[in-house]
Amino acid sequence: MFVRAKKIKNALYAYKVENHWTPTGARQKVTGYLGRIVVLEQERDISFADFLKKPLDAYLAASSPRVIIKDLASWVLFCHGFEKDGKAWKKADVLVELGGLRFTCKGRQVVLKIGSDFMCRLTLGALSRFRSEKDQAEVARELATAFVAAGIAVPEEVFIDVFQKVHKGGQSYVY
Repeated sequence: MFVRAKKIKNALYAYKVENHWTPTGARQKVTGYLGRIVVLEQERDISFADFLKKPLDAYLAASSPRVIIKDLASWVLFCHGFEKDGKAWKKADVLVELGGLRFTCKGRQVVLKIGSDFMCRLTLGALSRFRSEKDQAEVARELATAFVAAGIAVPEEVFIDVFQKVHKGGQSYVY
């Protein structure tokens, strides 16, 4: 599963695409509409530790992977010009509620394009529900791919801590 952007009448739209394997090769099928794409540029350059306003080591020790993922998403939004508005993040008409995984602009569902990747309900949901039963190296690769697909450039120290919390005893899942 991945997100594909299509340009229709000079506007970008995002679609969920899945691969289907046939005897003649892979075929791609659009399985859902995700929303109009809002392209974001980085406006602030601040480290994750400075964003948290607390010591990184103590934060990582006390937080679950799900909380860390939510805070990383908040950090990315802050770096791209969003401001905290109650429980949501807001920039112009775009409103992001990380608790309910809602990305809207004027009441309509949108997808945020961050660099070459997309932050939306689908990608953040897949990251927050991450689950794998593969070996350690494969789990690390899948987790890193999930972070990148969601448009989150995770600091190395934070990724290592999240991976260690997620990968325990043969099963890997975000709790």
